[in-house]
Amino acid sequence: MVNDWMIVDNEAMQVMQVMPTLIEALFYDNPIKVEPIEITPEILEANGFENYKNIGSIRYFRKDGVKYEEHQGLLYFGRGEIQGIEYIHEMQHALRLIGHDDLADNFKIA
Repeated sequence: MVNDWMIVDNEAMQVMQVMPTLIEALFYDNPIKVEPIEITPEILEANGFENYKNIGSIRYFRKDGVKYEEHQGLLYFGRGEIQGIEYIHEMQHALRLIGHDDLADNFKIA
């Protein structure tokens, strides 16, 4: 999606628009390596999330009513939760889904 972060040929990049050359490279003659970016405490903190609680080796982060539990990849919001959020683009999609478009679209990579 536009504004999602990924690793393309070993370099972090943010999708800024529909990129026909990227789409062609993914599906046709010039394959490129595209990988997700793992969520790290450093990336969360660079985006204003605070580490507010640790239980053993499990760390919890929060920002603007959204909480993230690093160990299980759980994103909590209000009374809901989304499981299995391990990568930045997944978090960006989940944030958009729950109405935090601005945070998702302006995510930074530390």
